Amino acid sequence: MIRKLFIGSRFLMILFLCDYTPVFSQDTINDEIARIVYMDSVVIKASRQDFSVSDFIKLVREDKSFYLAFRNLRAAEFLFHVDMFFSNQRNKRNASYQADYLQKIMQTCRFQIKNSEQVTGDFYKNRKFEARYYTYDLFDRLFLFHDTTCNITVQPQEINFEGEGMEGHIGELKKLIFAPGTRSDVPFIGDKSEIFSDKMRSKYNFYIRSEKYGPDSIEVYSFQVRTKPEFSNTRDNHTVIKNLTTYFAKKDFQVLGRIYQLSQYKAVYQFDVTMRISLLQHEGIYLPSWIHYEGFWNIPFKPGETANFTIDFSNFK
Repeated sequence: MIRKLFIGSRFLMILFLCDYTPVFSQDTINDEIARIVYMDSVVIKASRQDFSVSDFIKLVREDKSFYLAFRNLRAAEFLFHVDMFFSNQRNKRNASYQADYLQKIMQTCRFQIKNSEQVTGDFYKNRKFEARYYTYDLFDRLFLFHDTTCNITVQPQEINFEGEGMEGHIGELKKLIFAPGTRSDVPFIGDKSEIFSDKMRSKYNFYIRSEKYGPDSIEVYSFQVRTKPEFSNTRDNHTVIKNLTTYFAKKDFQVLGRIYQLSQYKAVYQFDVTMRISLLQHEGIYLPSWIHYEGFWNIPFKPGETANFTIDFSNFK
């Protein structure tokens, strides 16, 4: 095996050249990515000691801790504030929605209380106070509970993103957030979301960096999958995921945050979305801290939307 180091302005790219016989196992994919990943000097030093790049890639692809952090919301008491606004094509604000909610747990039951709400513009589409915007509908289905739910559980037997209609759309959204790199069932996207596959990974650069994350400057490894320059234009349709960055705590490899940038411009639909999600630790349990979303989408049978929202979680018990 021949090992060559290519020195760039900031990163060292490690390439292992060897005889290759196609073996389509998950470990092979991890090894293939490990051979082409860019690493900073701190990560290179760690890789020469006790840090396995291939094992780290496997962790990235198989991690479920990010998903479980959101599942932990089911059994927690907390406050959350949502600040959402919608704009037109000229970037003029059409509507806004602000609200504060309290989630309570009593024995094995969960319910939510709306402490405050403020709405402006054309947020409602009729006198029945039905929201006009599909982005709000997704938020409602994901985070709001309008009835008391009992016998709540946190640990899922399996991660399942299947569903029909609205549930199917939510399932695809969850798949992109919690299982990035898996195949999408959205028409015209399909295997473009499989960023680790033989077909798609040639369109990306992979980076591992040593960084400090968040207001507490936690020591982390960041893993970034970013489109190569020739595919980086948001209107380039060879890729859907333009940037995926995940932050892992060095001490236990718990996911602390993730950034997504996705875009696709087709005749039948268009979207360009960026999401940032951060977690916190409360009494040994990881939970979402905040979520920020900005972007637009235009799909068949729905008016296009440009939305920006932030959800802040606090006062966990």
